[in-house]
Amino acid sequence: MTAVNPARSTTIQRTIIVAATIAVGLYLLIAALTTRPWTVPFAEPALPDRQTGQPVQALYQAENAARRLGWTPQMQWLAGDLYAELGRPDLALPLWRAASQAISDPTLFRDLARASYEQGDLLAAYDTWTAVHGAIPNDPEAAFQRAIMAVALDLPDTDDALGRAAVFPEHAELADLLRMARQVDGDPIRSQVRVGLIFVERNLWPLARATFERLSALENPPALALAYYGVAIDQTGGDGSAWVQRAVQQSPQDPQVRLLEGLHYRFLRDDSASLQALRTAVALDPTRPALLAELGTGYRLAGDLENARLWLERAAAMAGGAEPFAALLQSVLSEQEQVLNALGILPESTESPAAPGAESTQSPAG
Repeated sequence: MTAVNPARSTTIQRTIIVAATIAVGLYLLIAALTTRPWTVPFAEPALPDRQTGQPVQALYQAENAARRLGWTPQMQWLAGDLYAELGRPDLALPLWRAASQAISDPTLFRDLARASYEQGDLLAAYDTWTAVHGAIPNDPEAAFQRAIMAVALDLPDTDDALGRAAVFPEHAELADLLRMARQVDGDPIRSQVRVGLIFVERNLWPLARATFERLSALENPPALALAYYGVAIDQTGGDGSAWVQRAVQQSPQDPQVRLLEGLHYRFLRDDSASLQALRTAVALDPTRPALLAELGTGYRLAGDLENARLWLERAAAMAGGAEPFAALLQSVLSEQEQVLNALGILPESTESPAAPGAESTQSPAG
């Protein structure tokens, strides 16, 4: 009989036990995989609130979360809000636009419409305000914004949009004014100029730019439309020099065109060119208080308070002391007094000069 080696027997037993353990483990693993989905646990990233007061830090958190979760529509909306809080609507706009493809929310749409307007995309702004108006017909802002965008773009449903906006008392006056302007003497060019001027008066420069851009594309555009288009470009972040110069070349004797030339150069901070254009405007029409006042303002911006005072006094006298001119004069008088006091000089009492005639168009101080 062969003797059994105790050491070998122990090794065989251990091998059997290990094999059995592995088999049981594989069985349990297979059972687990077939009874529930396999998930990898991870910590859910904390998302910042909107309007945190610390948008840079919040954006860092949002981007970290996006790397884990992906750029979901909610995440795009959040990041857009944070960029807007940073004063960067240009970066917020594409994020809000992407989010709006999956999220239908009036708050998101309002922000998207306003950002589109600020970036000069009036058609996108109109479409978005139309969506808000469709969802909330009794919303005054949506009805009004949709209407004025339609006017600027001269869309087919403009009159209907203005009628819907006029229902709201806070917007009725401007809506009715725009409706009347669109019907001036049956002359479409003249009516569009009137519409553009209404936008200018209310500092709605993107709308004014769109209106005068259409007029400037005509075969024979009015010089005034070209000049206003150039100034509107200036006011919306561009350089309108080419359009202003074209207007001056077309109508060099038009005082309004030369006034706009002066305002264009003022925007470019070229005081010398601005004053020259404004002096020309006053020479062409010395009976308009507004031209004299703009010349006085030009001198004030150039630091010539004496000439500013003299021209503003003439404008105020010519306007019979009307409030806007009197306020401008009082403002420059106060500024001049402050300068003289700082120098230890008592201001002299002066009388307002008579309104200039057609022959008196040079600067009163030479």
